[in-house]
Amino acid sequence: MLLNFSKIRFCPKPFRHFTAECFADAGFSARLLRWFEQKADWKARKIQNFYRYSDINLRTSDLDSELSFLIEEGFLTQLQQKVGDVFGVPIKGYVDVTGHRLAAGDRIRIHSDFVTLRFTHRLLVQVNRGWEPKNGGVLGLLDRDPEMSGRPRVKRIVPQHRSGFAFEVSKKSFHKVSRVTSGERYTLIFSFYPPQSARRS
Repeated sequence: MLLNFSKIRFCPKPFRHFTAECFADAGFSARLLRWFEQKADWKARKIQNFYRYSDINLRTSDLDSELSFLIEEGFLTQLQQKVGDVFGVPIKGYVDVTGHRLAAGDRIRIHSDFVTLRFTHRLLVQVNRGWEPKNGGVLGLLDRDPEMSGRPRVKRIVPQHRSGFAFEVSKKSFHKVSRVTSGERYTLIFSFYPPQSARRS
């Protein structure tokens, strides 16, 4: 597998998640980034004062042959097993495979992914051309509902090239992405649904 689960760092707070540097194979990451930059048919998404980004469904896209394994059931089943092992739960439902692009000015405000989208876990793989905090687009994990009194503490994760991040969706999985100030931030996302879900993209 071109994703390395051997050196992940699991953390239960502020909600269950793991991070990993050099998570994705270097050659694979370079090929995926080229496809994102040169061939992907991005669709713009926007809700005023909440989010602005572009995305693409890899299951219905014209992937290069060297990337087609990303939507093959054998690979996705293996990925479900590995993510399930980390979080200590069986994952056996449908898997969405998408790409996200954030360009300068784009951002995603605080949300939890709970209820409305129905998936139970998400795995993110970052691919970009050298990212620093000054570029913005930093993932922030909040330790409480922003509607509660008091200011939440935020764990910040810079989207370094080839890094991985996964989390368990729950009522407290509040997170956000700060505004991108320069460059383009690309993310490969696997969204894991429960077996009973009829989700199809």
